[in-house]
Amino acid sequence: MKISVFDIRAFSLVEVIIAIAILGFSLLAIIPLLSTSLSVNTETSVISKIQMLGAELISELQTWPEDDGDQANGDDIINSGCLDLATGAMCLADTQTYKGITITRSYRIDRLMTGTPNTNYLLTVMVSFNYKGKTIERVFTAPWIRQ
Repeated sequence: MKISVFDIRAFSLVEVIIAIAILGFSLLAIIPLLSTSLSVNTETSVISKIQMLGAELISELQTWPEDDGDQANGDDIINSGCLDLATGAMCLADTQTYKGITITRSYRIDRLMTGTPNTNYLLTVMVSFNYKGKTIERVFTAPWIRQ
């Protein structure tokens, strides 16, 4: 039996072009989802970083002595210049750059009036950054009970 060229089944050029067009439109629909995913990933990464930076600054402040006797140095509670500030005022701790975004850390120290002979403090740390035209801030507070 002889097989004719016309008996062989295959895809025509038109069918292949239509299949490629459908695939192309499908990929075009997915591309915005990928860029959104990358953007959310960056923001989440920076927020995780500021969580760490806020906790780190609170830990650092808790190592400061109450008064080391050196008024010029400013690395103790009494001489820091950040004790019992007016409402809303903060002292700048530092600025850092992470993934091209500038992160600012600020802090304040407030006295807590207690009946104990030692003075206790409330540490407040604010970490902020600008992302896509909006300022994102995280505030951390921790009581500091002096022994």
